[in-house]
Amino acid sequence: MNDKEAEKYLREYFPRLFNKRDLSAIDEYLAKGYWDDDIGNHDDDHVRNSKEYLKKWFEDEPTIKIEIKRVIIEDEIITAYLHWYTDDGRKKETKIKGIGMFLIENGKIKKRHNYIYYRR
Repeated sequence: MNDKEAEKYLREYFPRLFNKRDLSAIDEYLAKGYWDDDIGNHDDDHVRNSKEYLKKWFEDEPTIKIEIKRVIIEDEIITAYLHWYTDDGRKKETKIKGIGMFLIENGKIKKRHNYIYYRR
């Protein structure tokens, strides 16, 4: 996967998940045994936990969306600069800025880690 393919991959995944609220994207993009250091303990089912976490977030923040600012790839790691924002049609407000790191294995996300550097 090169930089353009990595960017296309994330630009398909994140808008589908965040902007369309399509939780089935999780099943398509996350690998079996997916690990996310934000989602739970080592033995937890992180795919299931991701769905539960996002479902609650979407209920709490019904206008939350995501914008991908920049994507680069090195070896099997995609790094993306991400902005989560709310947009109620009148006002767009950035809520979170972070860097997502994704380990890709066989075309799916095997591990994810976010570094959040701005939270409003």
